[in-house]
Amino acid sequence: MKKRHTQVFLGALTKQFFLSFLGIYMFSTLVQAQSFSEIKNIGVSGMPTNANLGWAVDVDGDFAVAAAYRDDIGGTFDAGRIFLFGRDVGGVDNWGLIRIIQASDAAASDRFGTSIEIDGDYIIVGAPDADPAGNSAGGKAYIYYRNEGGTDNWGQQASLTAFDQALSTTPKFGDDVAINGDWAVIGAPQHDQAPGVVDNTGAIYVYQRTGTTWNFVKQIIPADVLALDKFGTAVDIDGDYIVASSPSAGLAAPNGGAFYIFERNLGGSNNWGLIGRRSGSTIVADDALGNDIAISGDNIIVGAHKADDFGTSSGTAYIFSRNTPSANAWGEARQLFASSHRASDQFGWAVDIDGNLA
Repeated sequence: MKKRHTQVFLGALTKQFFLSFLGIYMFSTLVQAQSFSEIKNIGVSGMPTNANLGWAVDVDGDFAVAAAYRDDIGGTFDAGRIFLFGRDVGGVDNWGLIRIIQASDAAASDRFGTSIEIDGDYIIVGAPDADPAGNSAGGKAYIYYRNEGGTDNWGQQASLTAFDQALSTTPKFGDDVAINGDWAVIGAPQHDQAPGVVDNTGAIYVYQRTGTTWNFVKQIIPADVLALDKFGTAVDIDGDYIVASSPSAGLAAPNGGAFYIFERNLGGSNNWGLIGRRSGSTIVADDALGNDIAISGDNIIVGAHKADDFGTSSGTAYIFSRNTPSANAWGEARQLFASSHRASDQFGWAVDIDGNLA
């Protein structure tokens, strides 16, 4: 339950706090469940203006992470870094800086921090423009563990790449990432299905942790995904469910967008079988449903930032619920709009959900 590109919409949400960007702002629900009050605008000393601090953010419990995916490290252009903050570091609700994290093999234009999520003692970070084995924008993902290398050290535990990265021209493995418990999901929306054919069908990769090792479990490419669908643009995982989007898919209308729901043991143990594909009830051409998606328990939120309900690209979002309209149906429960909707707002560019808050 993370989100990125949060210059436009809500950043990362828990039942008590959310992060929102231009800059980094901490808000709390200390007043009431639907009224947020600002706690702090967090800045990082010496951060260059083009580093894009806040491009991706997440918060879980007493920890928050924010990425500067275009930060230059010692002159290494666009290598990227992430910043870890603690709620009571430096004082009550101070959200002080704990650690700055960068890839162990940081290189120019990797854009480490394009995507990010924190879950308990683990952080996962995507670097979709990294060039593993010389494959341009093949992409990588990194996992950090709180006590790796020492207590509260937040050291790197794994560096992941797609097993078939050489198949695609620029698969962008790590363009979105998600982690929950012992499971991680990584999107590669520009994955190609055949060598030398740039089709951007897309794929997602599922990993499971055993001890300190993150093992590859499955690559998922739905049978009905088509060229240019960019399946895996947004991913999320919660418990036994994975959701992944294809904002260029044409389920309801050309480029209207769609998303897929997978269940862990459907079709066999750890098989992550397909429950179904969904789109919004009012989706029309070019709405791009699925630029972002999140799941929490029995609810999914998915944005359609190019929807024109209240002017060009005013945007919308949809809630899908597991037992709507019947048990395990995962049907649409509600469509959401901004109260002050205007053209070009792109409401739904980034979304998140936690419990009964979205």
